Amino acid sequence: MRSQESYHQDLIDELQRRFPLVEQLVGRFGTDLNGECIPRFFTLIMSAACQTEQSACCIVLNKTQGTAVTAALFLALEALRVDLPELKDHYVKSALQYGQKVKVLPENAVYVYRGRCEEFPDFLWLGALGETSKTTFTVSEVLRLEPTERVKPKGKLTGLSTKCSKGRLDELLELNTYGNKSLFQNRVLVYMAQAKFLNVLNSIALTRNNVKEYTQLQELIPWGRVDHHGDVKPNDPYQVAGEPLLAVTRIPEDLALACARTRRHSKVVIVDDVAGFARNIQAFDDISQLQKVVILAAPHECQIIDLLRDRGCQVWHMSSDQILLGESSRDERSHRSLVGSTVCAARILRKLKVEVIHCNDNSLESIEANLNQAERGYRSLVDKTQESEDLISSLYGVLLDFSESCFGISEETRTSLECASRNFYQNRKWMEPQVELPIGKAIRCLEKCANGMGFGLGKAQALTKFFENNSESPWIVATRTLRTAHRLRADFDKLAIDAVVRPIDGMSFESAHHGTILLGWPGQRRFALLKSQGITSNIVVLAYPFECDWYSAYEKRTRDSDRLKRLNAKELSLMLGIQPQHAASLMPKELASEQINLGRDPSIFRVEERTNRRRKAGIAETNVMVESREAHSVEFYGNCYAYMTEWAELPRLNDLLDLDTSNIKSIEHVRVTALTPGDFVLFRGSGDKEITRLIAEDILGIGEYERLRALAEQWKSSLSCLGNTVANIHQALSLKGLRRTSTTIRGWLENSDRIGPGDLNDVMLIAEATQDKKLLSNSEDVKHAISSIRSSHITAGRQLTSLILSELGRKLDELNEQPLLLDLEFGEAWVVCVQQIEPDCQGYPINKVNRLMWSEDAIF
Repeated sequence: MRSQESYHQDLIDELQRRFPLVEQLVGRFGTDLNGECIPRFFTLIMSAACQTEQSACCIVLNKTQGTAVTAALFLALEALRVDLPELKDHYVKSALQYGQKVKVLPENAVYVYRGRCEEFPDFLWLGALGETSKTTFTVSEVLRLEPTERVKPKGKLTGLSTKCSKGRLDELLELNTYGNKSLFQNRVLVYMAQAKFLNVLNSIALTRNNVKEYTQLQELIPWGRVDHHGDVKPNDPYQVAGEPLLAVTRIPEDLALACARTRRHSKVVIVDDVAGFARNIQAFDDISQLQKVVILAAPHECQIIDLLRDRGCQVWHMSSDQILLGESSRDERSHRSLVGSTVCAARILRKLKVEVIHCNDNSLESIEANLNQAERGYRSLVDKTQESEDLISSLYGVLLDFSESCFGISEETRTSLECASRNFYQNRKWMEPQVELPIGKAIRCLEKCANGMGFGLGKAQALTKFFENNSESPWIVATRTLRTAHRLRADFDKLAIDAVVRPIDGMSFESAHHGTILLGWPGQRRFALLKSQGITSNIVVLAYPFECDWYSAYEKRTRDSDRLKRLNAKELSLMLGIQPQHAASLMPKELASEQINLGRDPSIFRVEERTNRRRKAGIAETNVMVESREAHSVEFYGNCYAYMTEWAELPRLNDLLDLDTSNIKSIEHVRVTALTPGDFVLFRGSGDKEITRLIAEDILGIGEYERLRALAEQWKSSLSCLGNTVANIHQALSLKGLRRTSTTIRGWLENSDRIGPGDLNDVMLIAEATQDKKLLSNSEDVKHAISSIRSSHITAGRQLTSLILSELGRKLDELNEQPLLLDLEFGEAWVVCVQQIEPDCQGYPINKVNRLMWSEDAIF
């Protein structure tokens, strides 16, 4: 009987036969990186792309922006290699039309095609531009003639070159096209922002195995875009025939049109941004019915992946061993590489070990038991109240803060406990006994711990001992929240402990560190994120007994869930078009025959999932002590959100991703009602002033700006004197002859960024309506101040555009749906991607509207 290893090698040989270019080429996949062979996991992606039995599949792996482009590139090159004989034959028969301008390769001199030579069938006629004279050209070299719209350099009949040389693409693929791009047909579409696609092209260079000189992809690959009509347009405006090997768009509707305009299963669609693609389910359905769709997704995008699975998309979670197919320890890989990063992550994940160090605290055990009892009691109620649910959730948050506290309780945690206690005593008389009694016990025990001595000593001793035993191997301490990280860093400084501290949501690969230590249970989402990123091969968790139970339940739940979702050998065989025994050789060995048993989850898991669902639903925050403002809840990718009022405007950066940035003169500012999921917008890093105002203050000087701004807004205070409501003010102005809609009046009153009325003559009408003596005497000065402020904002807008173009250009390879921090000289700013927008307004505290807020410090 043959071994699994022999079938494994057979599979590698078969994939090499199908896709020889992966073996024949090497690349540099990033700035200042050495050349590396193409990872063989790309042949698995390509194999899935070539199977049309299943219309759509999703492959989950630790991808980079280069993963989708590299997969699409090699699919296009392999298709060209296979299709070239047919393409040549078609070109010879029908590509050239009488009277058409053609350039002769490789010199690119332009002539006019005059048809075949009837007397000598092995020749054709070429004429000079604007002349009737002509000369012969051999038919055997017709591929050197490429249709064009150019008129220069004008070809001379006496100087027609007979020189034949291969183009760079010919040398790379060992073909013979003379560099004629009009031969090509598009077979691969890429769902990706054009600017990101170009940035990847600029970062990759290829050569053959035995050749030292590399060629940049942008100089090598004919690429294009999909326009709003679904037409595939080459990037070269002078190209009049043929199609780009790769075409890119980030608009699902355009992609659907392009797929409908060609024969079925003639193209492959490679999707880089699963979140953006899934926003238009109708487009996904249309595309997958017409062409093969291969979606490349990251592990943290599981919710979106499940949505596509429900619509018939086959999902394959690539294991570390599958990613490392055919990898040798001699293959040098870098985490900075656009393809090597995935291999490095797989190597780390294959070695991943999680160790739990047991600590003890009887008080916290009692608290957890009481909260568990309260949560079970709450679930048994027929009439559930939001107050009880919020209280249980906040107390679990306090418990998690306590469990991470090695060196005493922080003031923030004390405040959270005090708030929870106050809410409990205010509402306990309305609570059912099965909820009220255990919550009361938990609060009293928490208060006792907070006021007692020696709390957290067990974990403090375990942490100190761990550092002593691992002094030669530096470790990162990962915390549940950014707030905890700041507090722990301060504690370490006081105790002279030299350790790097990071919140889990902000961690990235740091090669100098041996592993990661957690001071407590971070929650399901954060723990899954830490494990799946492939940035650490050793995780140590300091855990109380109840946290050990949570961790064990999480591991079992994850293992069982993965087994239910994982493809079996038969399914993988059909997806990849390989023999069942070859697919079996790829299956993880740990999937033997263990029985799946999805038992009852700990209460904290249900609390976490309930809390996250509620937050994502955009439920308004209430605070009776703070004035509220009507706003839309906007959720962004990367655990951040904002409450945006109707009049607030944000810089929208979509054009920077989809257009040639050299043609962009200004960045549009839009209101929340004009935003759609997938839009990229800019937020000030911190503070109340938006960035345009900061730049305007720099232009005018902050003192002069504030003087002019105060003068410019005199009309607003006068307006408020006309009544207490928009309706009253609108009526009063109408009686004085000022014809404006109530919506306009409301915008004047509620939009804090509004400098002046659209028509400056309205300033005098407002002054006359209010009989404001100060405004009546200063109306011309007020109008001048409004004009000056507006002018400074226009200039500031241009300067902001320049700053964003410069900074974003350097960081474009880092831009995805996750938040990206920019340094714009006038302060930091965040680029965030809209995930969802609540259509209806709700009341939110006025001190929380129109600013970016983070969920890193949320309970879960």
